[in-house]
Amino acid sequence: MKNRRYIRAVAGCLPSLRNGCLRVLVALAWLAGPGPAGAQHNEVRFDHFSVEQGIGHKNAYCLMQDRQGYVWIGTKNGLSYYNGYTFESFRHDPEDPRTLSSNHVQALYEDRDGFIWVGTADGGLNRLDRKTGACTVYKYDPRNPNGIGSNNVCAIHQDEHGNLWVGTFGGGLSKLNPGTGQFKTYYRTEGLPQGLSSNNVISLYEDRAGALWLGTYGGGLCKLLPGEETFTVFGHDPQRPGSIAGNDVYAVHEDRNGFIWAGTNGSGLCRLNVSTGLFKTFRAGSGKPGGLPNDYVHAIEEDQLGYLWVGTVKEGGLHRFDPATETFGSYTHDRLSLSSLSNNNINAILADRAGTVWVATEGGGVDKFEAQSQVFRQFISNRGDKSTFEAGSVTALLEDATGTTWIGTTEGLYAYDDATGAYTLYDKLPGDRLLNLSSTVNALCEDNAGRIWVGTADNGLLVYDKKARTFRRFASDSFAKDGLTSDGIEAIHKDRRGILWIGTYDGGLCRLDPQTEVFASFWHDPNNPRSIASNALKVIFEDAAGSLWIGTKEAGLSRFDPGTQTFTNYRKDAKESGLTSNSITALAEADGALWVGTFDGGICRLDAGQKTFTPITTLDGLPEDNICGMVKDHKGNLWISTVSKGLVRYSPKTKRMKKFTVAEGLYSNEFQQSAYFRSKSGALFFGGANHFVSFDPAKITDREYAAPVYITGFTLMGEKQPLTGSELVLNHDQNFLEFEFAMLSFLDPARNQYAYILEGVDKNWNYIGTRRTASYTNLDPSEYVFRVKAADKNGTWNDKGVSVRIVIRPAWYSTWWARTLFVVLVVGSGVAYYKHRIRSVEKQKEVLEAQVMERTAQLLQKNQEIEAINDALESRVEQRTLELKQANESLVGANQELDMFIYRASHDIKGPVATLAGLCKVAALDVTEPKALEYINLLDRTCEKANQTLVRILGIYEIRNLEAEPQPVSLNDLIREIAGAAKAAPGYEKVKLHLESTAAVTLLADPVLVRTILVNLIDNAFRFSKRKENSYVSVRLAQGPGGEVCIQVRDNGMGILPDLRSKLFTMFFRGTVNASGTGLGLYIAKIAAERLNGRIELQPYRPEETVFEAFLPASLCLLSVANVSVAENAGMI
Repeated sequence: MKNRRYIRAVAGCLPSLRNGCLRVLVALAWLAGPGPAGAQHNEVRFDHFSVEQGIGHKNAYCLMQDRQGYVWIGTKNGLSYYNGYTFESFRHDPEDPRTLSSNHVQALYEDRDGFIWVGTADGGLNRLDRKTGACTVYKYDPRNPNGIGSNNVCAIHQDEHGNLWVGTFGGGLSKLNPGTGQFKTYYRTEGLPQGLSSNNVISLYEDRAGALWLGTYGGGLCKLLPGEETFTVFGHDPQRPGSIAGNDVYAVHEDRNGFIWAGTNGSGLCRLNVSTGLFKTFRAGSGKPGGLPNDYVHAIEEDQLGYLWVGTVKEGGLHRFDPATETFGSYTHDRLSLSSLSNNNINAILADRAGTVWVATEGGGVDKFEAQSQVFRQFISNRGDKSTFEAGSVTALLEDATGTTWIGTTEGLYAYDDATGAYTLYDKLPGDRLLNLSSTVNALCEDNAGRIWVGTADNGLLVYDKKARTFRRFASDSFAKDGLTSDGIEAIHKDRRGILWIGTYDGGLCRLDPQTEVFASFWHDPNNPRSIASNALKVIFEDAAGSLWIGTKEAGLSRFDPGTQTFTNYRKDAKESGLTSNSITALAEADGALWVGTFDGGICRLDAGQKTFTPITTLDGLPEDNICGMVKDHKGNLWISTVSKGLVRYSPKTKRMKKFTVAEGLYSNEFQQSAYFRSKSGALFFGGANHFVSFDPAKITDREYAAPVYITGFTLMGEKQPLTGSELVLNHDQNFLEFEFAMLSFLDPARNQYAYILEGVDKNWNYIGTRRTASYTNLDPSEYVFRVKAADKNGTWNDKGVSVRIVIRPAWYSTWWARTLFVVLVVGSGVAYYKHRIRSVEKQKEVLEAQVMERTAQLLQKNQEIEAINDALESRVEQRTLELKQANESLVGANQELDMFIYRASHDIKGPVATLAGLCKVAALDVTEPKALEYINLLDRTCEKANQTLVRILGIYEIRNLEAEPQPVSLNDLIREIAGAAKAAPGYEKVKLHLESTAAVTLLADPVLVRTILVNLIDNAFRFSKRKENSYVSVRLAQGPGGEVCIQVRDNGMGILPDLRSKLFTMFFRGTVNASGTGLGLYIAKIAAERLNGRIELQPYRPEETVFEAFLPASLCLLSVANVSVAENAGMI
């Protein structure tokens, strides 16, 4: 019935929430959420370790953190230590005397030499060498007066002089001299007031002054000063107020203020003021809120925040003592909560160096939690508990001038008195016609008269007079010009003059003078760019300069100028504004800038005098972009609440972020918009689903403890190997390595980050996230250094980390001595061989000398004969050389005469041929008989061919004898001229011509020679291209990187077969019998190119395509302009 009643209550509030999805989420959040046990709670989520995780037994009795950072746990079934990920254990082995003497471990201590001392319940004292795993056992022997007092060891401590003190049950206090290995035992002596008060020493503690404190069973608390042999006893005296409450002391601790705390078995917790010698006792049953619930205190530990953690037995659980208020908060096992304490019987507590608190339980193994989580005070809604508040969500928060906290919820208004812990529900509105306040409260504000102004979702604006204890309501009235404009109130802000500014859901901005209670309104006018950006508002903020900033739901940000009564608007879609969203949810001022929280765009910074925002989003480290609230703390940091990702602390100066979630002690990661404020004391409040949280940001420590990093495992060639020391020496074939490592930060080991490097192989660090292994294969013989560094969940890096030197020795045949031996052997063999050869050579020399003498005589004779023959040959060569010279001169003369004859003959023949051609043309005009006319035309064509041949022959003579006259020649223009003329000749109309150039080239050369080359190559291409359909001629001019000019002429005529290539450049060669040319064109082009120190080449054979390339040297280039595009020169070259 209660659930159904609450669902109806939530449904009554939902109409005020305009978003339908949000209404559903509010209802589901309450139905799914657990019902907490109390209204105020410092949430602790315990992590559990038991047999399933690797510890020896669920009964854990003692805890210790060694100097390396490992946490050790003594259990009923041996000793375990933890590296953050795995447990390693030591246990008794009856077959091995070097193992633990007993598995029931109840005391632990690490001495200055790094040995672990282990006290057992029935096996005496053990000294564990952690490197070898071997134990040295000290057992009680009644025959040895210098032995330990009992096998039941309860406590161990080493003093500053190196003496080891051992508290035993039944055997008094024993002191071990490490030099002699002998014990001196102190027993209780009847009638000796300054002697040990009990033979049952349960606990030992050395205070900062060096005094040793003993907690005894039956003898109260004892104090032993350094260097003394007598004890000061603090026993229970019923007749003496201020004495210790009981004589069974199980735990002793000195806090940071110098008080000595004694936990008793059944008499509560006692605090000794050392200066006065008086105790103050905290006992169960006092009836006061925040009292100690259980008197059986067996463990005491102080965390880094100064809280005292008290462990009790007999199902008493764990308790946190706040020295400031002298109150206790309790944590017990809840079978319905997996994150609650695992067992209510506490044997030991340890606060490690990183801030993790460990709890050893009887039957529940070991629990741990982060001490920092105790900073957060959780105020949780509890259905059915009238002493608390009941709400689906906390939507508004305020602390008034008297220190009362006002809580706006989805179901009404509450006031909370922190001094009494009492809540007052304002569900009735005395003095107003409205009987019930069941609407969602969106905004709270206190005016200068101490009245509380309440903005509701759909019931208008309320004001509560605390003196009269009455409410008055202001509702919207469409007929009133100076009234409230909407019943939906989203924000209320009091400016520095005491004027109230009210942001409404759909009625714009209202200004209210609390004294006159007259409203003035500001509406959005789409025709006025200086009006407020929207009528739907969300948040109001006044900056240090007195400007009023108004955040809207979907229209961006407005700044109000009181002088002109106008607004300046900022929108996301404005040009270069930098604003990431138009949905504004929070405003704050820090580091001289305005900070804007948005619903879906993170936060934005607007510096004074600037118009552009600087965004900070998930890309910059925010956990999410949906911002609910934002407030500045005493150090100038911004605290930001989010929809589902917890809280964020952001430093505007350093730009560093720190995130807080349920893992850091929050009750929930979900928060509500508008539900945030900062109290006069500096405490921050944030409201969320089913709860609100408060905390003092000054108590959140930024102590960056760089937890140590260790190599926890080493695998060589696939097999695990022990790693001792900081150096590995391996053979050349042992080059497959794998390392496992761990950072001993137990805050949240799953979020530890790692990086490694192997110096000598890696150039940079390998950042591998949460992975804890690194492997290398096929390492060459050399020396390396493997390094690992790590960071905890807060991003604190231990850059020093850990390192190990690796030496991989070369094979024996690669060592220096082996190489030296090889050199000696080779040199020795060489010397021996050399000496042998010397002896052989000397013998051969003697034989050879005799042969040389004989042969020398023969050679002298032969030499004389050869000299005679040589003289005769030289005479004949001189004679023949003279004959050849005369013949060559005759040949040159004959050749010149032949050239002259050809020239003159061609010249002389040319005239008659021309006359004959003329007569043929005249005859053709007079002759009408067809057959005769055919012969006359054939004779005319023959004359034309003869004339062409004569012209070519004369051209050859002229080219050979031409006296070159270099002139500037534009190749581009010349090619365009000659190719265009060829294209225009009869018969070539259908031949496509394409001209292309990649450079504008001007040569300093004889134009006749250049023209001769181009005319013959281009004419040759046209002659053979017209013999087929779709024929083309392409001329391309290019210049190579070295400046050499290339003229490429391409046609798709008949092509030239490979077997004809060798005859191509000879006189009168024609490729086919049907060729119409003289056979001199390519020959003439060739000798013209050679006159210019150039060459002409035919590209390799391609079917039905011929490509000639003429190359002219770069030395002829007068001007060259490169990178001319084809498009610019197509058709014009």
